[in-house]
Amino acid sequence: SDMVWGRMTVWREAIAQMFDGPDDRANLNNLQQVEITSSDNVFSFPAFLLAFWLATRLEWQLDSFDENNKHLVFVDKNQQNIRIQFKGENTVRKAGRLLNVKLISANKTVYQCKYVDSQLKTMIDSARENSFDYIKEDRAKLLCDELDFLHEDRIYLDAVWTIARIKRQD
Repeated sequence: SDMVWGRMTVWREAIAQMFDGPDDRANLNNLQQVEITSSDNVFSFPAFLLAFWLATRLEWQLDSFDENNKHLVFVDKNQQNIRIQFKGENTVRKAGRLLNVKLISANKTVYQCKYVDSQLKTMIDSARENSFDYIKEDRAKLLCDELDFLHEDRIYLDAVWTIARIKRQD
């Protein structure tokens, strides 16, 4: 895998943990909309990786990509549409870094993972809140860690190949 994927581990873990409860797990299978906000760049590579990580894990099939309106549409196993909207926000964070991920279920429960003051905060309907320390790893350590576990990461490869197919269609 690559360094961007390694840096996103804390995001993937935080999002997954929001769906640990039985009610939340049911909502995971009924997502209708996802919003991914990155610093500056609407279509950042981390945003696309996160979108396709969700899609591959939840077995969604890509239906369409609308570059003008900045969204992807997937179809789930029940033939329901899931829209992933990409947004950009001007911040002091390095361009392309993830800032906020919001997942909205059919029953309108909102799951949010947001970068705030060097922490990832997860919120479910603004009622249940949790914080994760966002430890900024130096590049050398991240590279070492990636090389220590050198293997073919199927989840990462699925996401990257799907992104490549979309880009070839442009």
